[in-house]
Amino acid sequence: MTGAKKRNWILSVTPTVWRAIEKKGAYATKSVPETSSVRKNDTIIFYVRGTSKFNCAYKAKSKWHEPSARWPVKVTDEIDVSIIQSGTASIRSAAPLLKFAKRSRWIGLHLHGGLANYGRPISNRDRDAIFRHMGKNPRLFL
Repeated sequence: MTGAKKRNWILSVTPTVWRAIEKKGAYATKSVPETSSVRKNDTIIFYVRGTSKFNCAYKAKSKWHEPSARWPVKVTDEIDVSIIQSGTASIRSAAPLLKFAKRSRWIGLHLHGGLANYGRPISNRDRDAIFRHMGKNPRLFL
């Protein structure tokens, strides 16, 4: 897919998986919607369930491939990632600026499952708003 438009995704993960992502420089899943949607060069913002926070954003550096290491959960596919924005953004502080969540009284519903926002990418505007909040909070919480 040469020249494909880069998209921005929110992936909702557990704290255990988040720590593995940080350690391995990769993300792994067994979710077909994720492997068929997220592509090389896309931006992935990780929302860590139970913390009410976005933790870092990464660029997908590879195509999906067989996992190269053990993961704390059962997975079938892995994608290599590199950090492009460090820091933490609280959902409480970022939510009022996020267009994808504006019409919802329950932002948590948008962040359920692995591929958040009901499996749809977020806009560059929303990505940038989350990045700004991460830049103000460089310390990660976990």
